Amino acid sequence: MDTARTAGEYPVIIWQLAREDGGGFFAQVIDVPGCGVQGQTPEAAVTECREALALILQSYAERGISPPPPGVYEPSSYSGQFVLRIPKNLHQRLALRARGEGVSLNQLCLCLLSDGLASMTVPTAADLSASLKSLYPESKHTSR
Repeated sequence: MDTARTAGEYPVIIWQLAREDGGGFFAQVIDVPGCGVQGQTPEAAVTECREALALILQSYAERGISPPPPGVYEPSSYSGQFVLRIPKNLHQRLALRARGEGVSLNQLCLCLLSDGLASMTVPTAADLSASLKSLYPESKHTSR
């Protein structure tokens, strides 16, 4: 069982938070459930995230559980294309809407996906703390 991973092996993804959400930055290790924190600067968020990850990896090791493998998120890994299967009626509705708006189906889907992704909320520190407690109830993790 591979339990010897280090926090430095995992890529950290950073998002800037909207002012209405308190501002600052959110850093997350998407390969490890519940590993994400907020910080006032990108550097602070990454530092806090790496500290949280180290505690999570320690918890995995103490329990003899293999941690999830780190992902590779290089820009060259993404071609900008993917295949998506959707129900025929959804395909029809999208095609009709695109035609009505005078844009291609591809352009309409791109706009809808972008708008949907932009409106997704980033979890708050309280949400993440609750997630960590549910994932690691015996852990000595404390919220900051």
